[in-house]
Amino acid sequence: MWDLFNFLMPVSMVVNVVDPNCTYFQDMLMGEQYYIYNKVYPQNYTAGTSCKWVANSPPNSKIFLSCSDVIMPKSENCKEDHLIITSSGGNNLTETHRYCGEGSFSLITKGNSFTMNLFTSRGSVGGRFLCSITSIKDNIMQSDSDFQNPPVHVGCQCGWKNERRIVGGQETQVNEYPLMAGLVDRTEEVHVYCGATIISNKFVVTAAHCVQSRDPSNLLLLVGDHDYDTGSETDYAAIYSIVAYEMHPRYMPSTFMNDIALVKTDKINFNDNVGPACLPFRYTFDSFEHETVTLLGWGQTAFSGPLSHALQEVNVDVISNVECSMREDIDIVSNEICTYAEGKDSCQSDSGGPLLWQNQANKRVFLVGIISHGRGCATKYPAVNVRVTSFLEWIQERTGEYFCSSGRIFRYCDDISTLMTSKQNIKPWAIFVFWLCTGRVFCDTLCNYEQDVVPGVVLVLYPRNYSAGADCFWRFRSAIGTHVYLSCNINIPLTTNCSQDILTVWKSGLEYSSLGDGYCGKQYFSIFSENEILAIGLVSSWNSPGGELNCEITSIRNETEPVPDWNTGCDCGMEGMTRITGGQETGINQFPFMAGVIYKDDFFCGCTIIANRYLLTAGHCIYQTNPDDLLILVGDHDLSTGRDTNASKLYHVSAYEIHPSFNMTSWRNDIGIIQTSTVIKFGPAIGPVCLPFKHTYYDFAGQTGTILGWGLLKFSGVPSNTLQRADLTILSTRQCNFFDQPPTSYNELCTYEKEKDSCQHDSGGPVIWYDTSTERYVLVGIISHGKPCPSNTPGLNTRVTEYLQWIIDRTGRDTGYCVK
Repeated sequence: MWDLFNFLMPVSMVVNVVDPNCTYFQDMLMGEQYYIYNKVYPQNYTAGTSCKWVANSPPNSKIFLSCSDVIMPKSENCKEDHLIITSSGGNNLTETHRYCGEGSFSLITKGNSFTMNLFTSRGSVGGRFLCSITSIKDNIMQSDSDFQNPPVHVGCQCGWKNERRIVGGQETQVNEYPLMAGLVDRTEEVHVYCGATIISNKFVVTAAHCVQSRDPSNLLLLVGDHDYDTGSETDYAAIYSIVAYEMHPRYMPSTFMNDIALVKTDKINFNDNVGPACLPFRYTFDSFEHETVTLLGWGQTAFSGPLSHALQEVNVDVISNVECSMREDIDIVSNEICTYAEGKDSCQSDSGGPLLWQNQANKRVFLVGIISHGRGCATKYPAVNVRVTSFLEWIQERTGEYFCSSGRIFRYCDDISTLMTSKQNIKPWAIFVFWLCTGRVFCDTLCNYEQDVVPGVVLVLYPRNYSAGADCFWRFRSAIGTHVYLSCNINIPLTTNCSQDILTVWKSGLEYSSLGDGYCGKQYFSIFSENEILAIGLVSSWNSPGGELNCEITSIRNETEPVPDWNTGCDCGMEGMTRITGGQETGINQFPFMAGVIYKDDFFCGCTIIANRYLLTAGHCIYQTNPDDLLILVGDHDLSTGRDTNASKLYHVSAYEIHPSFNMTSWRNDIGIIQTSTVIKFGPAIGPVCLPFKHTYYDFAGQTGTILGWGLLKFSGVPSNTLQRADLTILSTRQCNFFDQPPTSYNELCTYEKEKDSCQHDSGGPVIWYDTSTERYVLVGIISHGKPCPSNTPGLNTRVTEYLQWIIDRTGRDTGYCVK
């Protein structure tokens, strides 16, 4: 927590004299960003340091200050070390804010002048800080009254499941899927001959071949049912007459191309057990490859077998259209979506039913496909279905309906001009809505908009207050060569892993990727976009009490004054801040060189940064994997939250190489090099370890080695969400061979401490040794293997000194390793 005080402070209270060699002045340009930091940042300032910074921005402007990394000793009323900042720029330090402790903060000055002082005590243990300032226009702060509230559509819900509990599938619970419907032909034997999905209170969607050549007057729609043979297990089953249907104009019966139809019925009465699916307006460019989807139907449980009277469900995987084309030996077009799971499939009479994908953030179910056709049931061939995202425009045009999408109503914005009666009334959100309409996409004017930001102008995220069932999305764009800056004070209900309400920020601008940072609780945070786009999402549960967002967004040009250059300067093995078995949790970003290997979206192994495009890991961690399935996680601490540090980032892998003599049976030469697709950006929380170039003939016997990892806390136990460390003793090869285990070679490094050890998923992580002469960490080993953890035998690690020449040869002599 910050110690923050606003009071008038006479000069007599300032006991430190500002060092004239640590006094800086800056005339600022509009929108430019300037950095303020202690002289030796990221290292700590020393006792007795006193510095001053003075800045002036252009007339009719203010100064926006953001301090993102402040670590200073905490004292009562900040009497010891503190930063003192004026909001008026006066030399007498009036209207001051005083800060000490650890955290981050931001403020906007009252005028166009700014003064900041650092005062420290003579007995200070030191600290550090990194801040930035930028000039913004004076008349930019907007209040709630500046906005015309768009119309709120009450009662808009979709895609809910009632969790109560096809071939290879299982029976659903009664009314588990309120969106499910069935088509009945009164001229045939009474059963559901095709599935359908409710999308509004007047329309359902099904496969075109389900209604082809049928008389609408003979058709009925069954909703709210589960076992249509009994009619007693639910009170919500109802039959509705069909008014009309329309098949897609390009439907081709011979090939099942465009196999989709709209069915209009009498008004369906919605309730907790009957309601619409969410349509995937937000996911129009998502292929859903490798996602799991759910098929529903009353179809046959085996090819040519009996029909199921009770609604069945089965989970299958979406495969790429390329793979599907190869397996089907036919062309699969972009408006089709293929699914496959061994022994699981849709079958006859399931046609027209839904393929459902559930958004894990808000638990809403989206209709992404319509069951169409395939070869038999549960064969080796994929099923081919209609891709709903390809037909959203047609659905909207032919129905003219308002559709709910994850709790909000979407519609075409062709008539959005009615919201704009004059140029003066056009608000920022409405400007973007108008822009959306020119691109003919679906939009929600309440809390789903996109907007351009420019340097010097601060926008306010709207709306500030949200209620239960919110599902909002914002995207902000700035010009090339700039970044979007977001600062937020939020008050969101705090839950474990933000499982209820969550504000998510995507620094990459790519929503629904694995790179989002989630926030809840009462807190302040600030974030820079990675490029010129920043995306923000808000989801709240249906029983949420609501919350408050006070967020400001501006655009900042790339820095004009350099911050310490981590990417070109030579340094390594630094400690960033002051549960492997028997270990302890590390400090956040305490070991900047620690990284993780993510395999198919799951944490798999540890690894260590050695250069800005290279990492070392165990060979068995990447053995026979596809580089496209791998990601490298850097700068993280708690894998479960994503909120404990702003430094975490994922990098794609372009290639890897395992030592040519690696033996999977004996684990000898268990080392591999990973190359990232792009340069890893170094900073206070991310940087390389030192390689042991100066210690090639040193066996480290008797020294303390520290192992790091997110592995299991005990054998067959649960993984640790937070990075753990354990200090072990390094044994000589001779000592290691005294234990009851296979002989150890000098290429292996033995570590041992009673009740302490590495464990599963620690593999590939570092064994580091602290060089007291340089105060740097050196990578001496790579965690490889051992007996179940912890055991009474040493852990076996790959000795890095024995592979230095191979590392240099394979990464290139121009890589530029630091020698400390």
